[in-house]
Amino acid sequence: MARGRAAPDVDRTVIVVLVLGLVVVAGVTLFSIVRGRDTRGASSIVRSWLDDLSHERYSEAYAKLAAPYRDTVPFERFREGVSRNAYLREMESLRVRRRELGPDAVRIHGEIRSRVGRVEVEFHLTKSTGDAGPRWGISGVVVAGSPALPPPL
Repeated sequence: MARGRAAPDVDRTVIVVLVLGLVVVAGVTLFSIVRGRDTRGASSIVRSWLDDLSHERYSEAYAKLAAPYRDTVPFERFREGVSRNAYLREMESLRVRRRELGPDAVRIHGEIRSRVGRVEVEFHLTKSTGDAGPRWGISGVVVAGSPALPPPL
């Protein structure tokens, strides 16, 4: 008789463990999907920004910068600064190696291949919420260990 009573308890325990396991797996999967979408949006901003620079569309590139940066660096100073960087100006491709997502911020590590060579690059982006909804903006770029954007005034 003891066996007959123990079996339902074991069955319930197994079911509870399985259900909790599925909830945890579903939560981790959902988090990964949301996080992946978030960083892909940031990556597409970076790729578009680099494309703008390589085609000398400086106004479009400037618009992709984070608002606080644009508030402290005039357009002409930005254009003059980035147009001098041969790696950015002559960029052919970007290979993203790693993304680090924080609260309303992402850091993208990769390699730029340009006509002047290959170089390690790091992009810092922040997310702001405006009338059009959440938007990623580039707040910093490091090329070969040196800042590539003109510093704020």
